[in-house]
Amino acid sequence: VYISNHRSIIDFALVASLDLPRTRFFLSDSNRRYWPLKLLNLAVLIIFIPRQKYPEERAKIFREAEKALRASGDSVYLTPEGAMIPRGRLAPFHRGAFHLAMMLGYPISPFYIHVPRSVNVGRGFEARSGRIEVHFMEAIETKGWRLEELAERISEVQGKFEALEFRLEPECASMELPRPDPSPSSGSRGGP
Repeated sequence: VYISNHRSIIDFALVASLDLPRTRFFLSDSNRRYWPLKLLNLAVLIIFIPRQKYPEERAKIFREAEKALRASGDSVYLTPEGAMIPRGRLAPFHRGAFHLAMMLGYPISPFYIHVPRSVNVGRGFEARSGRIEVHFMEAIETKGWRLEELAERISEVQGKFEALEFRLEPECASMELPRPDPSPSSGSRGGP
């Protein structure tokens, strides 16, 4: 299970260019309206996921994804922040990617996408030249993980991302954490 931070609209194209073997992609359901993504879905098998405010639908999609991935042996790419965070610190990680990896017994392969502020277009489509770096971290084995320790495991992984983020972008260390989704069910971090 591949995971990364999500800083820019260009992340999806960047991750697709990494040619991760036999990997499907989770993408927000709200992106279905973009016809290029509908076409791309035919090639890379996107798993569209509802927003956090729909926890029952999300749990159903994760259960279906687990069955499909187990049957095919494919991997999956997700962004555990649950949203694009173009500026500032990483958002708190949701548990879906970690729960899925644990249930499948797949290792987590984390990588950090460093998009310098001078290059980052955020949610826009304005092209800017510059250097984007992908930092692959050591794979994390999930066999033996237990559900009751999942929050602690997620915190450990988030700590690795933050350590790298603070080294690459020292100004982030003094910034406030992004706020979670203000929807009534934002407490749904407990479900996949």
